[in-house]
Amino acid sequence: MKRFLTFEKRSAGTSAGVFVMRVLAIAFAVLITALLLLAVGKTPAKTGSILYCLFIQPFFSDYGIADTFKSAIPLIILSIGVGLAFKVKLWNIGAEGQMAVGAMAAAAIPIYFPNMSGVPMILLMATVSIVAGMVWGAIAGIPKAYLGANETITTLMLNYVALKLVQALVLGPWRDPNGKGFPVAPLLPKQGWLATFGSSGIHLGILLALALVVIYWFVMSRNRWGYEIRVTGESAKAAQYAGINVKRNMVLVLLISGAICGLGGMVELTGRAHRLDANLTNGMGFTAVIIAWLSKLNPFGIVVMSLFMAGLTNGGGYAQTEGIPGAIATMIQGILLFSVLGFDILTRYKIYIGGKVIDLEAMGISVKQGVSKLFKGGKKHGS
Repeated sequence: MKRFLTFEKRSAGTSAGVFVMRVLAIAFAVLITALLLLAVGKTPAKTGSILYCLFIQPFFSDYGIADTFKSAIPLIILSIGVGLAFKVKLWNIGAEGQMAVGAMAAAAIPIYFPNMSGVPMILLMATVSIVAGMVWGAIAGIPKAYLGANETITTLMLNYVALKLVQALVLGPWRDPNGKGFPVAPLLPKQGWLATFGSSGIHLGILLALALVVIYWFVMSRNRWGYEIRVTGESAKAAQYAGINVKRNMVLVLLISGAICGLGGMVELTGRAHRLDANLTNGMGFTAVIIAWLSKLNPFGIVVMSLFMAGLTNGGGYAQTEGIPGAIATMIQGILLFSVLGFDILTRYKIYIGGKVIDLEAMGISVKQGVSKLFKGGKKHGS
């Protein structure tokens, strides 16, 4: 008996197909969000206002765009950090903790050396944050390489150790006596703040984030060590047979991954927070894991997804003016993740319904060609 619904695996997906699936996944997440809002009693007009706050305001208003870029800076840095580890199939879920220890180490410099001048202070804060992140990465990397320890569990557990360390400091010796009872460290001196572009609040950390994106791209696509990383990620046995030192690369990747995430903590501290507090990381390390996966570890995709996730998180804050909790942004991130998982199947399989093929991969190619023709036609008309 012939099956009504069958799946046929593709040999390989195309970039056009992946693009269309990502767009459909986002559209589906928006639709589900709208239906949920209607289901809990929101009127169509109120639902439209909430969706405007979530998906339009963060990307198309002046202050929304600035907020989105500020929020995206640490996400880009952290996503590059975890993306590097993911390339070699090392599941670093510890960006949250590595960011926390990086911020903690950076905060120690102005606390103990408050009279340092600006540039030396910033450089020293960056250095100690990198070292702290590397140490946190090494705690997971060395047992993984030489004892076979599960890095997913070790990096995940180290998050809680790091967050508790920060909490102990801001509730204890580093607590700000002028903090009105809040668990925060003293405000950084002005020379410990990253410079900003005008009144936008977008700080110099964005240049560092973009530099890391370019370096990541170059190493992964144009560098011998990047080639070793890719080969090791595809097959550790094949890499070892080819003479690649797999154990050394495992440790090195987790060291660098931790260093980048630690630096992300310093950038967030000096660029936006300006003081250490127990909630500085605010789940950004876990969001970075989602971003790295959704972007398929593409560095330029990481920039786009970081901006989208940052805007979505900020949109949750804007939506509170409409009488809903800001946590709706986290809910939408979860819906989006499951949407992408579902639509990703369509880039890897052809679907046959009643013997008729539903080829969304071909649809993606047609859309891409149509858009290209539209732009070419516009250019000819303009000339």
